Amino acid sequence: MVRNKATTYAILAVVEIARRDRGGAGGVRAKEIADIFKLPAAYAAKVMTQLSRHGVLLSGRGPRGGFRLARGPEAINFLEIVEAVEGLGGEEAVAEVSSEMRQVESQIARLFDRALAELRRCLKQVTLAEFLRELPASRPANPADLHAVGVGGVVANTH
Repeated sequence: MVRNKATTYAILAVVEIARRDRGGAGGVRAKEIADIFKLPAAYAAKVMTQLSRHGVLLSGRGPRGGFRLARGPEAINFLEIVEAVEGLGGEEAVAEVSSEMRQVESQIARLFDRALAELRRCLKQVTLAEFLRELPASRPANPADLHAVGVGGVVANTH
């Protein structure tokens, strides 16, 4: 549904960039993110470019170029990160159903709409700053960290 490979690596990249921003270092290159998380460089670049297009990251060229946070971590929430790379999805197309099943399908749609609205609300409430406060400061982000601070528990894990 929501938490898949792209959203997980987008969050990991943003967390790693935020940690480095704390130290005043230059931008973080997509290749560095790819090396840290053992991703193909092109895949890391694609995810980070999507984050940049949606205003979560800024990208720069030159010796101190690379990706940086577009705003302070207190102004970036997890909903923005998820929507930048995959979005939360929405109503799936359903094959034509009989008239008696339309009501059931409609009720299913309302249930999932409510669930997605709650998920959006939850992700929007968690800022990057809050998330960072819960993490150990000395090592790169790790997929297990998402579960440790409770972000992964709300979101379905699909691969």
